[in-house]
Amino acid sequence: MDLKIKNLVLKVKNEENPILEVENLYLKSGENLVVTGESGAGKTTFLNLISLLEFPTSGEIYWGNVKTSTLNQTQKDRFRNLNFGIVMQNFHLIQNLSAIENIMLLNLFSTNKPVKKELAMHLLNEVGITNPNLKLKLYSRGQMQRIAIVRALSCAPKVLILDEPTASLDKFNSNLITNLLTNFTNKTNATMIVASHDETIKNSFKNILDIKKNESINWQSNTLQTKEEK
Repeated sequence: MDLKIKNLVLKVKNEENPILEVENLYLKSGENLVVTGESGAGKTTFLNLISLLEFPTSGEIYWGNVKTSTLNQTQKDRFRNLNFGIVMQNFHLIQNLSAIENIMLLNLFSTNKPVKKELAMHLLNEVGITNPNLKLKLYSRGQMQRIAIVRALSCAPKVLILDEPTASLDKFNSNLITNLLTNFTNKTNATMIVASHDETIKNSFKNILDIKKNESINWQSNTLQTKEEK
């Protein structure tokens, strides 16, 4: 699913400059994008906007042919549920449930794409969660991050949106997660957008958007830039 943003502005009360401004952005369906920038530049805000968790002051966000400003809140929630796999810095996992129970809980919210327990167990094992029946509170933050990523992949999303997905991981597990994510998108043709400072991730992505504070964004996929140059 491709992403197109036109003339987007996000302002807050009593602030002269916009929090984020996107004049033009286009990411082709099936491509990966890493979003970089200094702290406070607007990386997480950008992810929240394209996830339909925040709403711009003006401008348009299109996912595929869907003009998201025309959706009401219920429709936005349903669209997100059907199409996105999201991992933010707060993982939104339930402490009193096990790893596998946290993932299978998705089936209570979506009947269109039921999560298969066998796939979830396989992915958990692949990221080093070898005892998925432990209560979540017994895991480290790094393990919780991997569980949250598996949950996002288990619903077979068309779009993956991740905020610092390797922030709590050591180098070994950072490489493991980076490979898992890129292999998943290569196999499924899912679009993936990741905010990260991790050099492993940055070196694995061909598209990089560097957000600078108080500067408008004007960006498109490298593949489109190459075609125009020709």
